[in-house]
Amino acid sequence: MLSLWRWFKKGRAAAPSADAPIPSPAPRLAAPAEVLGRLLAARPGVLSVTVSDDGRVMEASPAFCQQLARPLPHLFGQPLSTLLYPDDAAVSAGTLPTGLPLCFLRPDGAEIWLSAESAPATHAGLSVTVYLFQPVDPALGTPPGVDTLAQIAQRLPQVFYLYDLSAQRISYLNDRLAELLGYPAGWAEGHEDVLRELVHPDDASVLATQRKRVAGLRDGETLETLYRLRHADGRYRWFHAHEGVFSRLPEGTCRELVGTAEDITEKLAGEARIGELEQSSRAGEQRLQLALAAGFMGAWEWDLASDKIVWESHCRAVFGLDLPGYHRASRAFMRLVHPADRRSARDTFMEKLGSCASAYRDEFRIRRPDGQVRWIATHALIVRHLDGQVLRVVGITQDITERRKLDETLWQSESRYRGFAESVPQLLWATDAAGQADDFNRRWFEYTGLEPCASYGSGWLSVVHPEDLTEVRAAWCRAVQADAAYEQPCRLRHHDGSYRWHLAHALPVYDAHGRIARWFGSFTDIDEQKRLAEALQDNEYRLLATLDGAQLGTWTYNPDTESFFADVHAKLMHGFAAHALLASPLDIRERIHPDDLPRLEGRAAQAFASRSEVRYEYRVRLDNGELRWISAVGQYAPRRQCFFGIVQDITDTRRLQDFLAENLALLDTLLENAPEGVAFVDRDFRYVRCNLVAAGLTGRDPDEIIGKTVADVTPHLWPQLEPVFRAALETGQPQTGLEVAAPPIRPGDAVRTLQGSYYPVFTAGSEVPIGVGMMIGDITARKRTEEELLHAKRQAEEANTAKDHFLAVLSHELRTPLTPVLLASQLMEKYPDLPRPLADKVAMIRRNVGLEIKLIDDLLDLTHLTRGSLDVRRVSANLHDIIRHAAEICAPELTAKHQTLVLGLEAGEAGVMGDAARLQQVLWNLLKNSIKFTPEHGRIMVDTFNRDGCIVVEVRDTGLGIDPHVLPRVFDAFEQGGSGIARQYGGLGLGLAISRALTELHDGTLTVHSDGTGKGATFTLTLPLEAAPLRHSAGRHDGPSHGPMVDALRILMVEDHADSAEMLALVLRLRGWQVDVAATASEGLALAQQQPYDVLVSDLGLPDESGLVLVARLRSIQPDLVAVALSGYGKAADIEDSRKAGFALHLTKPVRGEDVERSIEWLVAEAAAGKPVTIEAVGQAADAA
Repeated sequence: MLSLWRWFKKGRAAAPSADAPIPSPAPRLAAPAEVLGRLLAARPGVLSVTVSDDGRVMEASPAFCQQLARPLPHLFGQPLSTLLYPDDAAVSAGTLPTGLPLCFLRPDGAEIWLSAESAPATHAGLSVTVYLFQPVDPALGTPPGVDTLAQIAQRLPQVFYLYDLSAQRISYLNDRLAELLGYPAGWAEGHEDVLRELVHPDDASVLATQRKRVAGLRDGETLETLYRLRHADGRYRWFHAHEGVFSRLPEGTCRELVGTAEDITEKLAGEARIGELEQSSRAGEQRLQLALAAGFMGAWEWDLASDKIVWESHCRAVFGLDLPGYHRASRAFMRLVHPADRRSARDTFMEKLGSCASAYRDEFRIRRPDGQVRWIATHALIVRHLDGQVLRVVGITQDITERRKLDETLWQSESRYRGFAESVPQLLWATDAAGQADDFNRRWFEYTGLEPCASYGSGWLSVVHPEDLTEVRAAWCRAVQADAAYEQPCRLRHHDGSYRWHLAHALPVYDAHGRIARWFGSFTDIDEQKRLAEALQDNEYRLLATLDGAQLGTWTYNPDTESFFADVHAKLMHGFAAHALLASPLDIRERIHPDDLPRLEGRAAQAFASRSEVRYEYRVRLDNGELRWISAVGQYAPRRQCFFGIVQDITDTRRLQDFLAENLALLDTLLENAPEGVAFVDRDFRYVRCNLVAAGLTGRDPDEIIGKTVADVTPHLWPQLEPVFRAALETGQPQTGLEVAAPPIRPGDAVRTLQGSYYPVFTAGSEVPIGVGMMIGDITARKRTEEELLHAKRQAEEANTAKDHFLAVLSHELRTPLTPVLLASQLMEKYPDLPRPLADKVAMIRRNVGLEIKLIDDLLDLTHLTRGSLDVRRVSANLHDIIRHAAEICAPELTAKHQTLVLGLEAGEAGVMGDAARLQQVLWNLLKNSIKFTPEHGRIMVDTFNRDGCIVVEVRDTGLGIDPHVLPRVFDAFEQGGSGIARQYGGLGLGLAISRALTELHDGTLTVHSDGTGKGATFTLTLPLEAAPLRHSAGRHDGPSHGPMVDALRILMVEDHADSAEMLALVLRLRGWQVDVAATASEGLALAQQQPYDVLVSDLGLPDESGLVLVARLRSIQPDLVAVALSGYGKAADIEDSRKAGFALHLTKPVRGEDVERSIEWLVAEAAAGKPVTIEAVGQAADAA
């Protein structure tokens, strides 16, 4: 809890100079609880409570009362612990723990969870505690967003800071110091100690001493000090600071100080002026009392025989009687005597009459008929007969009320003087004629801490501030030499080391011969007066700044003398120059809008005549034609017999009011024409507002709903709606998307589905909702449409699943027959004795099989790309190596067409993150495209360079070029640039479409440019570089070299396609391996049970069961079996299924014989070397290659 300090000001004096430093006052206790409690209670939304030492509530903020739904009178005097949940174990002995969630109970039984912070304080001399609460989530223990202590410190009117003693720096500072000193917000960031940087050089030691003293304070104590800080304009301003211990280290020493500071520059000046006014008032009061002491007297005569008293006019005035020649009996007279003095006055008078006295005098109070109580003095002559009997009494009565008041004042003054003399706060001293001190009062020694011997002579000068010592000594010497009065302000050191300003004053005392015998003097503490003088000046500046900032003008008008005054702001508001002379309100008549003038003149004349309040608004027209709205307010001051008022330019306010009125009208129109139902209910769930749509959903008109509760209007829906409404009110959070089934409005209608959103409505500055706003719509048709769409989506998903299955089966059925053809053609090409014509036909067969395989792959890739299901495996790759590899693949075709390929791989950085196989596919398609459409002896160039963090690949050719009309469609699927080109060059036109889609999957771009037909084409591939680019090519890697393989391998081949099994077995047997073929999984399992095999090559789609099941069974018999899957299914999901089943490699049909051979050799070598043989390991080796 952050403590606040205030201090009480004593004494008044002239305003000090801002350049003169003031010492720090002595330590005092923390501020009274009423100051802290009211300060917190005054802040909107702050939950604060002040409790006594026995735990009873003394004061609570409105926000706390509202949060607990209990008014303050019900809380006052009640133990705070009784407001908590009865079983709350965190409460003991009437105190609340800090930092823990506490459960408070409202009268309705609702639970309110709050967290407490506390600060000790005093109240009327008693120890109390001030608690500051914040709402919390009981599960998390954190406040949900109300003002935190740091936010409260940020809003304090004083400067607030924390100072780290160990680091010698300010660890926290609110924005108030920047505002007071004219610096921009955030200027203190980066400064370790802005106070030390801005403090006046004369006050630097005061600030340092203060922090050392604060470190030695006990908890709850604070120290005050005054110092000056430099304003942004270069002047210094006085600050009054309080500091105390904020936190301690484990060993108990102070770690952090907490402080507040207040700008008191104007306050010091104000206090000095107040003192002057009070002194002047006392002098006037004395003159007034002297004048009243000479009040009027009146004569009277009492005839005892007739018991009548005759009063002359002055006497009647004394008693407040206005009847001429008024006579009253003594009994009636006694009723005029004040009841408290009546017995004493009667007894005194009767005692005089009963004795032999001839004179009577007395003083007592009377109560006049008008109710006034006055003091009178009666002096009377008692006329007696010779026998002593009283005949009459003749006397004079004087109103001595003012004299008695003066006597009372004098008596109080004498009492104060006696008390002053007995316990004077000044430091009194006396010297001999030479000015050597020889006597001091007790207060001097208490303040300075000096011993008498150290004070006598010139020793008293040792406590004068070093900066003031020279002037003090010189002024004292001048006074002694000139026999003149001595007066000098200076700073005196307190016994604790601090300094305070005092005014030294001394007068000489003369002997009978007129020579100075002694000097008597005093030191009066004027420390606070200097601050108050500066504080008053600050207040004056602030008032002027407020008037100027608020654009307020002032005016005065005396209807009797018709004298009128308007200040500069008032003149400027009405379009007059600042120096213009306005002698009457009529002078501004010409500026007032003609439409407002009659109304204004009538109301003004009536107000001035009746001396009533002036309050009206009107328009004035300025010289530039602009109309401005002016508000004039004034009150009549009877004592001054004139009106005092202000004028304010309210043009912007009127415009805002008009704007709000238009918005409200627009809002009403929108509300009534909204397509959805809109309504508002109060906290009792009664309809306050409802549009036609919302009312129509209930089958009623709005007028029938207003004033009724939701339960009355829709009783069948209230059980579902009540929790929602209450949640919106209690949590303050919107409740959206609630759907309810509403019964039909008319018989025969269908059940409707209504959807509503419920929003808590708050007023400005309130944390408690005033009600709930709702938006309701009939979504019956939409729900029906959603169900239809959901059904259609399910059908589409089923169709896609069937499509995927069809494509997979189609791929398998198309690829499987191609396998024996490809194997046979490759095998036949190896025979050297094959006749040339037949060898050409075999090569033709192999090429066309390759084209068929490429066609199948392109169709499947396009399908996966269209559906977004194509997998891209990103690894670090060197694009230059990929380009070279693609060029090697295309070498035979380049040679066949006698074309030249030029590689200009000049990019300094070629590392990318991507799927090397897919990127190779893109580049191979681009090269194949250029080879295809470039005539024989043509030229193809591939260049690379870096640009904007990317690598750019340009593939240029001298081929046919692209027609401008065809250019925008080049990357469309099945686009071939026209039917003629399609017939001439063949193909489906899928390569470029697939290449662009693959490029975009790598976050790259693929574009094309051509100057027209016959001018060649340029394809530009752009890919982002790898974060850590590969600057050097790693070269190609053809896989590990394992040396000669084992000549004899036992291979079990399970393949249901007889031609494929025959051809592949022939290829492997020619390698020298033993190959046993099985057409079904059961046959393969039977062979494996008869003898062990080194390698399994198995199809996945077998007639009796899947190859995935077969490999699992075989590996249970022979765990070290190397398994290769051979299938027409080649999607990523198919390969993942093979990996899980236990295959080390998944080959997609059709396959080349050498690929199967190399794969088996490598897998067996890896297994022999003890390395893992899995699909992941094979994939990593392929990436390295």
